[in-house]
Amino acid sequence: MITYLQTLLSTDDSKIIYILTLLMVLMMVDFVMGVVIARLDKDIQFSSFKMKIGILIKIVEILLAIIAIPFALLFDVGLQLLYVLYVGLCGSELYSIFGHMKIVYDGDKGIDLLEKFFNGLFRKGDK
Repeated sequence: MITYLQTLLSTDDSKIIYILTLLMVLMMVDFVMGVVIARLDKDIQFSSFKMKIGILIKIVEILLAIIAIPFALLFDVGLQLLYVLYVGLCGSELYSIFGHMKIVYDGDKGIDLLEKFFNGLFRKGDK
């Protein structure tokens, strides 16, 4: 299996495809978490307009990532810059996901998953 993975990831084409797939999965998780939090939190007014704006932003980011491929092939350092772009976009999506879970401060409201977990874990005698 290790040999299979090494063969699969041996070319830059396959690495780009896997990083783009990871980026799209992170975008879907971020979008779904944002919608769920907006629906569950009574303080947040759910708006289909904001949801459409979120979808448009994700589409523009994916188009940027795909359009950058031909330009990266034109330059000697283009492939390295493409990886930097992809890692930056993945990092941005991860930060947004962590912001939804209130692990980091992202300026938005999120679900206090860790706070609820630790409060439930260390609560004594409360029923």
